[in-house]
Amino acid sequence: MSSKTSSDMRWHSVDCHKDGLLRHPRDAEAWKKFDFTFPEFSQDPRNVRLALASDGFNPFGHMSANHSIWPVVLIPYNTPPWVCMKQSNFILSMIIPGKRMPGNDIDVYLQPLIDELKELWDGVQTFDALSTETFKMRAALMWTISDFPGYGILSGWSTYDGYSSNISRCVDVKQRRLSGLKIHDFHILMQQLLPIALRNALHGLVSAVIADLSSFFRQLCSKVLNPMDLDNLQNQIILTLCHLEMIFPPSFFTVMVHLVVHLVDEVRRGGPVHYRWMYPIERFLGHLKSFVRNMAQPEGSIAEGYMADEILTFCSRYFEDVETRMNRPRRVDDKTNDVGYHEKETMFPKNWQISSGFIF
Repeated sequence: MSSKTSSDMRWHSVDCHKDGLLRHPRDAEAWKKFDFTFPEFSQDPRNVRLALASDGFNPFGHMSANHSIWPVVLIPYNTPPWVCMKQSNFILSMIIPGKRMPGNDIDVYLQPLIDELKELWDGVQTFDALSTETFKMRAALMWTISDFPGYGILSGWSTYDGYSSNISRCVDVKQRRLSGLKIHDFHILMQQLLPIALRNALHGLVSAVIADLSSFFRQLCSKVLNPMDLDNLQNQIILTLCHLEMIFPPSFFTVMVHLVVHLVDEVRRGGPVHYRWMYPIERFLGHLKSFVRNMAQPEGSIAEGYMADEILTFCSRYFEDVETRMNRPRRVDDKTNDVGYHEKETMFPKNWQISSGFIF
């Protein structure tokens, strides 16, 4: 309905950056394999590629409340990088109510959404404001986004048995857990170890290997990746894990540590990491939490607040010569240059120096 939105939905097809580098999911193997498998779908760039994300959160301010709401979010990937992962691009398709997490019953809750996705696969008549014509728009679900516990619920794979994921079944990797800790705690454990190592609070050998691990994640999470460099990253992480095995006890090597080996292959298939991680989703859940006004009916508050926010966003796309959140200048320019990185001149004055992560 908006010519700007209609133009953005064609970006993945008309963008000139097609030099073999990974800047967007459209440059990855999964997108290209899908185009090859369904050529009639890819012929029209207006057809929508979707990701589905879901996670549970406590809608109340205090963590002791026994309540878990699961919003289900759809993310269109047709749009350019500076739009794709913005909250204004997220579609809250449904809310799975609390008080408890859905568990295996999530299939029952998702059935209406699955029926709608099947209808979208067949196509629905949609108006295109850019060409001022009606066309048959189709949509396809490419993948899901979730953290590791949510992955077990969405996919149906057990995250507590000997083989804790679909990926780890390729090898005989048994899950070992430290006493008293849950799977999600290992994220916290790694997040605590990395900054400690960078402060030289650990032994020199430990600090060196964790610094290598930090370097691996920093390179893996770049906004632009060269597929030729992924082989070096794959070899780097294998050597790093071998060095870890020489330092840490066997109980440290849980399934979460093993899955790091597969991250490079995931980048090859899906594209840059920041299109499939949970950080934007977690921020969106925090935004939904701010809508809760009625503690007795938090789901209704979230639905009403999201609808009001969505209506304001929809209307603001049509205002011209009026500053709205859709067209106001940003503090940091999200658009990238030819090599895909931000222009440094727009971020720091020329007389500033960047050294060891600090600005002088």
